[in-house]
Amino acid sequence: SMTANFKKGPLLLLLLTTTEALVCQRMAVTASVQGRHVARGVAVTSSVVALSQIAKFPPSNLFLYHPLLAGLVIPTTTAATIAVRSRLRAARLAQETGGKGRDVLVQRIRVHFFLTATATLAAFGAFGAIFANKVKLGKAHFLSVHAKAGLGALVLWVAALSVAEKNVWKNGLPCFRDGKFVYAPRWVWSSKWHKRLGIAAYVAMLAAVATGTALTPYGANLPGQRTALAALLVTALAMFAGGGAA
Repeated sequence: SMTANFKKGPLLLLLLTTTEALVCQRMAVTASVQGRHVARGVAVTSSVVALSQIAKFPPSNLFLYHPLLAGLVIPTTTAATIAVRSRLRAARLAQETGGKGRDVLVQRIRVHFFLTATATLAAFGAFGAIFANKVKLGKAHFLSVHAKAGLGALVLWVAALSVAEKNVWKNGLPCFRDGKFVYAPRWVWSSKWHKRLGIAAYVAMLAAVATGTALTPYGANLPGQRTALAALLVTALAMFAGGGAA
């Protein structure tokens, strides 16, 4: 039963849903009302879909962790995008107030940074789980449209992340110096390539989730398949109609 499998499952299952709740709560400070509703809707949908998998697969099945972790990627990247979008308002405020709004600007960039880090861990965890599961079963990799979309999304994500890391740690990576931990990230910077690659990665992620939901045996047996696809479409339209990561 679902309850029995949940009790047997690792603490990760609880951490995933708790993280999504915290993401939504954090967005209350960084996003517009419209943006909060969009991201919360996606978070709730992914939580329901993810938790429904506990009843289908035993905790020892590596495939279980692919949809569970992948379910975190869209809501966290959506929240991160909303935080960056609100960054422009904070930047204008900083200029209008002679720099007094800089703290707000830095706060929103930091939210984007840490949400992106969460999404990165979830994405690599989801990739690792499905890759290891196919190795275990002796199946070939990257043959389906869903697999290719997911691989493309991961490559674009790493590219966008590389541009960001180069700018954030321009003054030096975190390290121990003279017995002290030195941590000096450069929060305020701008890069057109980071933005372009980030948008491309987000679109590829939506495509990966959509093809996984619509074109795979897993998706065909998913409760609320049409609802999940509709939620993805609404999310994409709302995000890009509202200016995307601009």
